[in-house]
Amino acid sequence: MARCSTGTTTGSYLGPLLANEDYCVFALTYGNHADLPWPLSSVGGLLPMEDSARQLSEFVDEILAATGAEKVDVVGHSQGTLMPVWYVKFLGGNEKVDDYISLGPVYEGSHAFLLAASFELFEHVGVRQDVENLVHFLGCGACPQVLAGSDWIHTIQESGVYADEVTYTNIMTRYEEIVLPYTSGHREAPNATNIVLQDHCANDFVEHAGIVNDPNAAWFVLDALDPGSAGLLECVFVPPILGWSPDPTISNPAVDEAAVASRPGA
Repeated sequence: MARCSTGTTTGSYLGPLLANEDYCVFALTYGNHADLPWPLSSVGGLLPMEDSARQLSEFVDEILAATGAEKVDVVGHSQGTLMPVWYVKFLGGNEKVDDYISLGPVYEGSHAFLLAASFELFEHVGVRQDVENLVHFLGCGACPQVLAGSDWIHTIQESGVYADEVTYTNIMTRYEEIVLPYTSGHREAPNATNIVLQDHCANDFVEHAGIVNDPNAAWFVLDALDPGSAGLLECVFVPPILGWSPDPTISNPAVDEAAVASRPGA
């Protein structure tokens, strides 16, 4: 089987890794302001997530046409675990996505940095929508959407995050500092597997940004795409980032999302 070329994913780690396993890998910079000068135009994850989901829809159709595959597998990180929910639930992605793998998923919305609490206060005094409109006007329509309690989060919760036709794998770390609580990504369903890295690798102290470059997390990605193909999990020590002290008692958006075409004949 010929090796496929690969695009760039967060950290440039998972893309080459998947390509080496004979997957065709395509990466999308979504939600960017294309009319801005470079390098500002290369910053993704800023547009409202409905707009980004439409970009993803077009991107997936291009992938299917280019590869001849019937479906794609989606590997997302951070906002890239949340935005594709809209594509799958409302734009027909349920018929085109096979595996949906999330690193640092945030289905319940984030409470990080007290931002969600601040917006709850804005809602209490009747100005939340005005503040969200201002943030949108300043260039980040997605920013208030990812917060717990946003209308966007309410919409996907009411519709149900999962689609029956898709298989989900949620990979989380206890040492999150962005997706708070880290269990925001834990969602039970017959077609879903929830993985907390430290339940399997106690020597893994990875946080939110680092999870996309984490070899233990990568093992679970490979195993989700092709169960049994990744061999035995040999836990690698992953240190915390500078200034972040892991605390086992904690129960606790630069955002990439990659669509990965299924291997021919798989």
